[in-house]
Amino acid sequence: MILARLRNQTFFSLDELNERIAELVVELNDRKMRVYGRAAVNSSSGSIVPHCLPLPERRFEWGSGRT
Repeated sequence: MILARLRNQTFFSLDELNERIAELVVELNDRKMRVYGRAAVNSSSGSIVPHCLPLPERRFEWGSGRT
């Protein structure tokens, strides 16, 4: 979504690009999700939708793939 919106724009500095990306992130987070009927991030509290699962207690460990 963000890359698609940036593809026809020209930026003359990294700061200018970062500023535009920050604007688009806010815009994207404020969009309503079809499934929930509300935005992913609550603008007033900054919290993410409560339907997200918590992260696991243990870190994922990569295996060799061989038994």
